[in-house]
This record gives sequence, structure tokens and C-alpha cells, in this order.
Amino acid sequence: MSYSKENSNQKPFKIPEGFFEKQRSEILAATSENHSVTKQRILPRKLSRALALAASLTAIGIIAAVWTNNSTEKCISFACLLEYTDFNDLSHDDYETLELWEEELIDDESELL
Repeated sequence: MSYSKENSNQKPFKIPEGFFEKQRSEILAATSENHSVTKQRILPRKLSRALALAASLTAIGIIAAVWTNNSTEKCISFACLLEYTDFNDLSHDDYETLELWEEELIDDESELL
């Protein structure tokens, strides 16, 4: 096809009138239709909520366990054990045992002097 200066003022392709308006209306009509496309969930909604709740409670439990058990020091002395003993939970025999330990401790200290 030869291209000359005579044809330079003419458009090579002719676009029909109303082409863009027609395209726009077709696109809007196609996108505005309500398609019944349903997403299939991997897990049902109730199960996913239950798993999220279980994971949250597990995380809270782990954090609470670490937080309350932050003492890395082991009790190896009588004073340490006595400090962490709740006397309201002791029985009569436990009181006697504590008294015996205190007496032995006093005896040991008096022998060292």
C-alpha cells in the first residue's frame, strides 16, 4: 500500500459512530450483573472460629506459664524452702518436720561456733 501526501489528511481506519459508548455500556452491563459465584471455604466458619479461639487460649496459657514461672533459681536451702512455703496448706506433721529442721539448723550453727 502506498502512502502519499494526498492521503495524509485522511484517517487510515474509520471508527463507527457510537463505538465507545456501545463498548462502555456493554462493559458496564457485564460487570453489573449479579453472578452467583460462591467461594468455597477450606474450613467451615464455625470450625475456623473454634480453631482461632483454641490457638488464642493456648498462646495465653503459654505466656502465663512462662510469666508465673520466671524463677530460674532452685531452692536448695532450708531458708529458700521456708520462704516459698505456704503455712496455711501445711498439716500437723509438716509443722513438726519444719520444727525438726529448724532445731537441726540451730544445732549445726552452734557446733560451728
